[in-house]
Amino acid sequence: MNKVLLKLMVALGVVTMVGCSSIETAEDIQKADCYFPDMPSKEAPKWICEVTPQGYEIIGVGYAKKSVAGSGIMREIALNNAQQRLASQLENNIKSKFDAVTRQSSTTTKTVSDEHVSEMVEITINNVVSTVIRDARVMTTLTSPSGGMYTLVAMTNDAYQANMAAAIEKARKDEIWSNLDSEEAQEAMKKALASLEG
Repeated sequence: MNKVLLKLMVALGVVTMVGCSSIETAEDIQKADCYFPDMPSKEAPKWICEVTPQGYEIIGVGYAKKSVAGSGIMREIALNNAQQRLASQLENNIKSKFDAVTRQSSTTTKTVSDEHVSEMVEITINNVVSTVIRDARVMTTLTSPSGGMYTLVAMTNDAYQANMAAAIEKARKDEIWSNLDSEEAQEAMKKALASLEG
């Protein structure tokens, strides 16, 4: 009984390793098959599976299920969903950049409240993304075999860099560091912004 169990566990381990190791690189991801989430038996374009097309930095894929309200409403829902996903991705990228630089700029004394600085970054980024996001293009809209609608919104590398620069500039203009309690935290935030601008 133990030998059978051991052989079964080894076999499962091999299958698991083979299954997990089939996609290892960005090139493998580009080549991987993609299927419509609302009709898994039908192959779909890669962007449906959120594979970023060449020449673009970030994308948002939106979806609207088939509706009796008609294709106009479905298109609007899919577009809004795609724009929200793209904005969320941009927001996360900006936040990661701010967080990384703020941590590097903080002194080792740790009198700066990392949590407070992080909260300020979060508030700023939420405000920034909602006011500066520009040049996101609707690339295509596609109706799936089941009648759902997918929309792809994408941002080129130039547009992405411009949005990042606009976010940093807005944070600098708004002097977000002035809302921090300690001088050390304010200094850390100023240094972080200066290094992001350079």
